[in-house]
Amino acid sequence: MILSASAKKVKRKVEKWSDIVSGSKLDLSKPINFVTAKQIKQIVHEEPRLMAKMDSLEDLPSIFRENGVFLLPINRQQYLIVRGRGYHELEGMISKPEIYPTSFPFPTSAEDVESEGVYLDYAYSSGILSSFTGLSNLHLSLRGRRTTPQFSFGVNRSVIQVDGAQIEVDVVYENIEQIASVEAKIGMPNSFSIRQLYYPFRTFRCKKPVRNLFFSFEPAQKMYLLCEYEFSPYTSFESIRMVQYKQYQIKLIGVVSIQQYQNVLPASKKIDIPQADYVNKIIQFPYRVFEGYDTSEKMIEAFGFVRRQSSYYRQAAEILGFVVLH
Repeated sequence: MILSASAKKVKRKVEKWSDIVSGSKLDLSKPINFVTAKQIKQIVHEEPRLMAKMDSLEDLPSIFRENGVFLLPINRQQYLIVRGRGYHELEGMISKPEIYPTSFPFPTSAEDVESEGVYLDYAYSSGILSSFTGLSNLHLSLRGRRTTPQFSFGVNRSVIQVDGAQIEVDVVYENIEQIASVEAKIGMPNSFSIRQLYYPFRTFRCKKPVRNLFFSFEPAQKMYLLCEYEFSPYTSFESIRMVQYKQYQIKLIGVVSIQQYQNVLPASKKIDIPQADYVNKIIQFPYRVFEGYDTSEKMIEAFGFVRRQSSYYRQAAEILGFVVLH
């Protein structure tokens, strides 16, 4: 793997952890070692928050990899160097991408912006996120830095206590029933820090059930990947398990102009309007039929409908002249 100049600079910086370990006289054969932000700054003269940024296995300094340890913040001033599994290697994705039709074009104001937040927002606005989770009426509730509550969990037979650690939340969506917490990346990483999913999960789980999502956008193939993970038992950091995943490629469909709407004549007779609230799902209906979801039962599985919803969306698709299910 060829590293960019900025990546090489970051790599050189994290390798200074060997100086921190020796300067603080830490024994990495122990299950847990404490190190403070003040120690980090005094020994290597670097910003502790940046020294703690290790988002993948590849980001770990050599001394951590050689000793099977990783770093966890436990509050704003202290870190733990912990023996155990701190990263999750991304599963091999073998299914073909699902073609997802939408009438929402990618925002022109963000076309030259390389930000995972931009692509995640587009996945949300185009309906991919709702399609993947089966959650309707999602709205954006927060993003950015916040502080964790107090909680404890296990790692490799050690009990970790966290109270007031700072976390960076990429985005949280929610509806009246559930929270969807999303960690987002650009490009397909080989691994990610479990902490990036686990700390938000423990922060929000006391409020509502939490769905833990990992999102990435692959620019070369214009591929949107969504993975859902669970922690069971929730007090075990290393219990992470993938529940489902899907890859999407967006297909932009034609948008009806205002002039075309103005030329529509009133219907000669009244028609019943089914309770199909999401236009994107109506548009997806014929695509799912083409993929083999050609019965009501299969369509319930494809969209996570209850039976009456399947009937509503079938009626809406028929009114538009799309499909008829048996």
